[in-house]
Amino acid sequence: MNYGYLLPYDADVDAPFVKGICIQELKRLFLESKVNSAAIIILDCCYSGIATTSRGGSSEDVKAIYSLNELLQSGDTGSGRFILASARADEKAREKKQKHAPDGDEHVHGLYSFHLIEALKGQAADEHGYVSLGSVIRHIDDVFRTTHPDSIPPISAAAVDMDGIWLTVIPSKVAEHLEQRYTLIAEFINNNTARNILCAIDQIIDLENRGTGKKEKITEYLVQIDESIKGFRPKCVAWWFDNSSNLRGDPYVDNIRWFPVLQDVLTDLTIENYRKRDRRTRGFLTEIIEAIVEGRDYRSVTKYMEDDKRKTLSLEPARRVYGIIENA
Repeated sequence: MNYGYLLPYDADVDAPFVKGICIQELKRLFLESKVNSAAIIILDCCYSGIATTSRGGSSEDVKAIYSLNELLQSGDTGSGRFILASARADEKAREKKQKHAPDGDEHVHGLYSFHLIEALKGQAADEHGYVSLGSVIRHIDDVFRTTHPDSIPPISAAAVDMDGIWLTVIPSKVAEHLEQRYTLIAEFINNNTARNILCAIDQIIDLENRGTGKKEKITEYLVQIDESIKGFRPKCVAWWFDNSSNLRGDPYVDNIRWFPVLQDVLTDLTIENYRKRDRRTRGFLTEIIEAIVEGRDYRSVTKYMEDDKRKTLSLEPARRVYGIIENA
């Protein structure tokens, strides 16, 4: 019936809808669920690729059920949904007798699961010992393209940063990397410029996203950072109240995008108010706050907010006049 069913041990193959688990219904619940960051389904079974496609292919099905991409990109899907399958919708999954390195026993294993486990054990780790969803997917894809080019495992995913979703770590490598990170954060704090302090917060955010870092150490750094932030706050508040009216009427500035952010952050500069922003916004705020703390002039601060389209439009009349004079 083009739905696909997962069959528990007591399912009736001739009547899978009685005790079987409908893949389309499982996918619907999965896509509509609320999560804070990301959700992943991994299916290593025959015909599992059904879960990565829309049901059937008829026009009625397309009208009745959203395509997977439409569901993944809808407003309330969290940071991402990922469905990984070991076989295409019309293909059986493979098994093979293999041995996990370095001292595992040899036994029959689902081919996809075998390489997934190997990836999580370290083959997909980066140089610092972190294993991301993106690195796991790439490792499995590379293995299959090399050894089984006729059977590439399908995947359906939202348009998010798979390399920012951390699955596990290799402790020995991570320990060395953490010491390097701690040294870097300490150097940022000791330099005590606006840019260095905000970069220290970014380093801490990255460690927390990876799920690593000693809580006591991080807390110690945050206390030191907070003291520096308190020193920057008066200049930021003063700049805002001196320049907000000019900023709102500035024809060069993209106020729709940046005015509310600046109002919120500059009038209440705290670690939490900075760290809750996305990476791109934090980069923008670093440039602005650094310029304010260093006492640069108004245009040196607002150049980071310039709207190139508006700037081009505002200069166009002058260009036309200049062009007429030049041609004459």
